[in-house]
Amino acid sequence: MLLRPTLFLAAALLAAPALAQPSETSLFDGAGQARAYITQGPQRTIYLWGGLPVAYLLNEYGRDSVVGFNGRHLGWFDNGTVRDVQGNIVCATAARSNTTDVEPVKGQKVVPPVPNVPQQGPVPPVFTLNWSQKNRCADYLRQGQNRSD
Repeated sequence: MLLRPTLFLAAALLAAPALAQPSETSLFDGAGQARAYITQGPQRTIYLWGGLPVAYLLNEYGRDSVVGFNGRHLGWFDNGTVRDVQGNIVCATAARSNTTDVEPVKGQKVVPPVPNVPQQGPVPPVFTLNWSQKNRCADYLRQGQNRSD
């Protein structure tokens, strides 16, 4: 009789960490290195690989805008790619990348700051198939970081 409640409790305790962890989508740069990730929760936060929150996804007019915690509109998240304001790819999910390296261990997440009022995003450009030559994934996303971080 005591075995049944004990097994149930053990199963619940083992499942609790998995239930508490939101799923995360890794973002890779053009060289296939993991640089950032998006948490899938009420606020879809973008963290750099080391755990620093730099931006979040905001649905505007049916599109996901990438908005920095400083309020700056950085670009768009479209079909597994982060796009800069010129429409070029800055980061991409594994499914949208040509090649990816093994993901290193992530740093501990820092609590996200309260976001500043977001800028209104511009009209999206035509999205290209090209990787941005000017913007690198982590450096680009870091532009959304609050100054106090």
